[in-house]
This record gives sequence, structure tokens and C-alpha cells, in this order.
Amino acid sequence: MELAVMIDKIKDFFFQETLIEKMQSVHGQNINDLELDFKSEAIPQIPEEIYFEDGNIFISKHHRYAPMPAHRHAFVELNYMLSGKSNHRINGEEIFLEQGEILMLDKNSIQEIDALSKNDILINILIKESSISTELIVNMIKSSSVVNEFLLTSHSEVKQKYPHLIFRTGNNKRVQDLIENMLIEFFEKKPYYMRSLNLNLSILLIEMTRLLEAENLNQQNICDNELLNLLSYIEKNYKEATLSIIAKEFGYNKDYLSYKLKKQTGSSFQELLNNIRFKKAYELIAETNLSFERIAEIIGYNSTAALYKLCAKYTQMRPSEIRNQRNIF
Repeated sequence: MELAVMIDKIKDFFFQETLIEKMQSVHGQNINDLELDFKSEAIPQIPEEIYFEDGNIFISKHHRYAPMPAHRHAFVELNYMLSGKSNHRINGEEIFLEQGEILMLDKNSIQEIDALSKNDILINILIKESSISTELIVNMIKSSSVVNEFLLTSHSEVKQKYPHLIFRTGNNKRVQDLIENMLIEFFEKKPYYMRSLNLNLSILLIEMTRLLEAENLNQQNICDNELLNLLSYIEKNYKEATLSIIAKEFGYNKDYLSYKLKKQTGSSFQELLNNIRFKKAYELIAETNLSFERIAEIIGYNSTAALYKLCAKYTQMRPSEIRNQRNIF
């Protein structure tokens, strides 16, 4: 069966009213089908035990016609707006989702959802995997460059904690295709479907990371462009860069440049160099089979001992241990 036909059948299935929805449509009150204890707990947690018997991913439709009271999750959740729109409150912050958009919630985020109407289809993608979190996506972006790290860390909305992330993917066909593939796999349940779900999820998380990174880079317009130019120069020339060389290149006194970097980034010049070297080394260790001697040489070290010391400083692991953990997802 063609994918387009299959996804149309799944959409038709989601638009059909469930028994819970029929009951909720009568009085507009939430039916507590999960038997959450709202009496003894002000904000009960939805347990993971009821969802993950067959694997680490579960997909369902959110019931329409009644508001969902404040609750927490024992797992990571992606809310995908398949059709229509929805209004959420996450830790007290109001969030509006339109068709094709994604809301990613970390464990124990407090969520409320207003009543959905007939044409509003909200899909819940529940993820048990402990290594998946909103912070993982943020840290992937930080790890790509010192410029990204500075921009993201200085962004007030994500500076401290990342209980949720919003992805405005209404016009992103690639993301929507990935989610539709996941829906098909989950509801057809052909052999190896859970493995396929995890592969699609890995690609989806990478796409979401790229989207957040692009949004992050747009912050350059409101940041100190001279500082960003400095950081970019250091990143490109980290093997040979010294304070004296950079100060001369940008017309600064060497001591003032040192002060400016420390004040505006929170890191000394040497700390920035070490950070850049580690990011380059980590990528080569995790993504290639190059020898550690060659990697040390590429990042400007004369011995592997310096590489081992660098890895221990940032990860408390040896290069071989990093390489053995290359499967992030």
C-alpha cells in the first residue's frame, strides 16, 4: 500500500471519535481514564509502566472535547499537531501549537491542555529512553562550536533549564514525513517496527536540533558582532592563535582583549582554546576511526598524552571510552 494512502487511513482513524471522546463531548469534562490520583496529588504523574510493554516508544491520540488538568510525565513526550491547533500551559507558560508543529516536553514538566475541537488532532509520541531529553538537543548545538555555545547560553529563554522546546515546523515537510513514517510503523506493527521507530526518531531529533541551531544563529543580530567575529576567528585559527596575534588582528591591547573575552564569555582565552580543541577532538573520536595519535596531531598537540588529559578534563573519560559510546541515541 502506498505511503500516502496509508497515512490517509491513519488520519481517518484519528478523526474517529473514541468512547472517551464521546463521553467527554457530552459534558465537556475530562474523563480520568488513566486513573490519576488528583485527590491526594495536586499534580499527579502519568507513570511509564502503562505504555512501554512492547518497546521504548508509544504513540497515541490526545482525547478531544475536554481540558486535561495539570499533570506530569515519567517520560519524554513529543506533542505533534497533526491537524488544527491546541493551547497548552507548560510550567505556567502558555504555548499555542498550530498544525505541523511540535512541542517537546522533558520528564516531570507540568502540562495542562485546553479542550480540543473536532478538527484538532494532537498526537502524543512518548519516549522512555533515558538518554533523550530537551537538554540533549541543546547540548548537541552547544557542542558544535563556541559561537553556538555562547549564543545559546546567553539566550535568556534557554539559559538555565530546558523543560520544553517548541519547533515551528508547520512548513517543514521533512519533519512531517518523519513523523508520518513513525505513525505508519507504529500502527502497522510490521516486523522490526520498533527498530524502525527508533531510527526515525534519531533522524527526527537531528532535524529538530538543526532547526533550533538555525534559530539560535539568528540571535547574532542582537549580539555583539565584534565578539562573535572574535570567537569565529579563534575557532578557525585555534592551532596557531595567541592573544598577541588576535589582539593585533583586531586592533586591541592584549590585556584588554583578555579582559573582554573573560567578561563577555565567562571563559579565559586558554579555556576557549581548550574548549575548541575538545569539541574538534570529540567529533573526530566519536565520528571517525582515526587513531588517537592522528587526532592529537590534527588538533595541534604533539602527543596523545595531551589528548588524554583534555578528554579527562571535559568528560572524565579516556578517548577509547568516548569512542565506545558513540551511539548517542
